[in-house]
Amino acid sequence: MRKTVFIIYVLSSLIAVFAVLFDFKLIEIIFKPLIVPAVFVYYLYQSDFKLSGTFTSVLILSFASDMISIFDMDKKQLLVILLNLAINMLFLKSYVKDYLKLNTLNTKQIFNALLILLGLLVLVVICLTLIPDLNIDKIIYYLFYGLVLAFMSTVAIYNSILNNNNLKIFYAVIISTAFIITDVFYVLYNFYLPMKIFLLVNLAVQFVSYFFIVNYFTVSLKKI
Repeated sequence: MRKTVFIIYVLSSLIAVFAVLFDFKLIEIIFKPLIVPAVFVYYLYQSDFKLSGTFTSVLILSFASDMISIFDMDKKQLLVILLNLAINMLFLKSYVKDYLKLNTLNTKQIFNALLILLGLLVLVVICLTLIPDLNIDKIIYYLFYGLVLAFMSTVAIYNSILNNNNLKIFYAVIISTAFIITDVFYVLYNFYLPMKIFLLVNLAVQFVSYFFIVNYFTVSLKKI
């Protein structure tokens, strides 16, 4: 059953990417809603049916974001950003907990972490320059979103520097990297140049990230 659910997740993801890429709306509407439920069932088997409130919240928010992205509606982009912001904040909280469990403070590596944060903030600013017609309200919530994503990713990478042999922390770095890639290509496709390759990368990385999210939270049920 575990393999069956995993196959459903993989096939649904591939078909959904294919449908979006070639504008097959009906196929997208049929298969995209199958992805997150399949991921949730796969997680249940991987975790021996031990539920995580944070993981469940992440999937609910992800499902809502996926469903909103299917349909044309007013303020769709704002709603998707707010949902993804909530997801990033949940991961930031989880990564901070991981750091506290490490019970390690390496002052020599703090400088490296600050450099990483600075680099990510530069990337945020670059992405903002690609978004047209920015008013003060848009600047505030786009910037806040970027700051949360940057801090989240920095904490994950810093944890990896402190303990690079920890599998859970390794998954956290992959997840953070995936989120950065999806957001960059989201901006490129929606605000700069609507090339299908940008959309393909955005969707493919997003759907693959679900696999690593499952692995991160199944490891997190154990001691770090």
